Amino acid sequence: MDKALLLFRGGVRSVVRTLADGAEHTLYYKARTPNELAAYFGAEQSFGDGEKANVARQKARAKFIAESLCTETGEPLLTLAEAELVPGTLKAEICEFIVTGSNEAGPAKNG
Repeated sequence: MDKALLLFRGGVRSVVRTLADGAEHTLYYKARTPNELAAYFGAEQSFGDGEKANVARQKARAKFIAESLCTETGEPLLTLAEAELVPGTLKAEICEFIVTGSNEAGPAKNG
């Protein structure tokens, strides 16, 4: 067996989601490495509760989104300032599909 099939493979991945206009759109994101995901989750856990913690959490999610969402060719889709304007519930959904997709080994052709 080729052990490379068990390892993380980066690259641009996609997911189809229905957005505010009611239509389905393909969203592209850069797969995040296991260490990048650990850093993201570590930050999420460190914030605690309260107003300041909630603001910090939203800023961290915006940063994660700005660093991850991209065009089909891998160019950044949103600036950090734009990602901060994404509604909180949508931020959570975007972060979730990036984390879920990044935890999959990914297509062998991306290795």
